[in-house]
Amino acid sequence: MSEGSGLDRAPGSGWSWRYRAHPVRLAHRQFASMAECFECHGGLKTESALALELGRRLGLPRWGPFLAISTRRVLHVHWQGETFLPMFQFDRDLSIRSAVSRVIDELIAPFDDWELALWFSQPNLWLGGATPVALVLSDENGVLGAARADRFIALG
Repeated sequence: MSEGSGLDRAPGSGWSWRYRAHPVRLAHRQFASMAECFECHGGLKTESALALELGRRLGLPRWGPFLAISTRRVLHVHWQGETFLPMFQFDRDLSIRSAVSRVIDELIAPFDDWELALWFSQPNLWLGGATPVALVLSDENGVLGAARADRFIALG
């Protein structure tokens, strides 16, 4: 098969083929899945839109989100030249919810920003198949326990 086709010949198997996900297509699917999940919990906002809202509503400096992102204090993903922030992690006054902050603190070492966002948006076996984003506000201890278990597994 041609390079980049998504198909590979299985090693030593003559005619067997196995599917190999193309990294760009996989990233598209993952982002679409995250966006769909987060849409049910406040949606996503770009960093610049959030900065404008902070300035307009609260009179805060527009660099606030930049600092939180650079220190990995908020959940965010970089996608196609933009930085997106899931809004479930913010209270009405746009402060960071302590429940989400505690979970991020548990997972910051083993996961990069993309993996962290995926973790919140995908079904989790420790949570009975529910997504962490769906339970983080109603079952903070359960989600924190799932984060600790997954951190332990990821770090070995």
